[in-house]
Amino acid sequence: MTPLATDWDQYYDRPAPTAHLTRRYTAHWLQTMMRRFTAGKPALSVVEFGGGNSCFFKGLTQALPIARYEIVDLNAKSLALFEQQGREVPTVRTAAHRADLLKEVPALEPADIVYSVGLIEHFSPEGTREVARRHFSCVKPGGIVIITAPTPTWLYRTVRGAAETIGVWAFPDERPLQPAEIVKAGDGLGTLRHAATLWPQVLTQHAVVWQAQGR
Repeated sequence: MTPLATDWDQYYDRPAPTAHLTRRYTAHWLQTMMRRFTAGKPALSVVEFGGGNSCFFKGLTQALPIARYEIVDLNAKSLALFEQQGREVPTVRTAAHRADLLKEVPALEPADIVYSVGLIEHFSPEGTREVARRHFSCVKPGGIVIITAPTPTWLYRTVRGAAETIGVWAFPDERPLQPAEIVKAGDGLGTLRHAATLWPQVLTQHAVVWQAQGR
C-alpha cells in the first residue's frame, strides 16, 4: 500500500494553532546560527528548500543583512504566498522556484546559506539522502548548509502518538530521523560545525550546521 502523503494545500490554508510558538523558537535558533557562521559578510544570499510560504523569511531579513532570498518548493500555493511576502520586502531580491527536489534543483546562483526546516523527513531513506545532499549543490564554497528534521525522542513519540490517537496528525508521510542519519548527509561535502536537538519544538527536531567544502 502506498503511504498517504501530506496535504500541503490544507497545511498552508490552516496552520496548526500552536505553530507560531514553535516557529518563533526555530526562527531565533536559525538567526543565531546564521549570524555566528557568516559573521562579517555584508550582504548575504539565502536559499530555502521546501520553505513554501516561508515563515522565517521576514524575521531573517530583519535580523540579518540579507540581500537575496530564494525559495524552492513543489507546492504552487505556497510559492504564490511567498511571492506576496517578497513584494512586501522590496529591499530584498526574492524569487520562488517550483521544483521536485527528488529529481532536480533549479539553476540557482550559489548562496551563502542553504537551509531547510522539516523537509527531508518526508521521503524514503534514499530520497532523504538525495534531497539532503542537494543542499550542498546550491551553496557557495565555504558557505553554510543548515538542515533540521524531526527526531524520535520520547517527547516526539508521546506528542505524535496523542495527535494520531485523536485524529489530528497532519503529516502521515513524516519519518522521524535519528540524528546520525541527518549528520551523515554532509559526509564528504561539508565540515560539521554544530548539531543540537531542539527540545522546545516539542515535536523535537535535530538541527545540523555544516560549512561547505571549497571547490
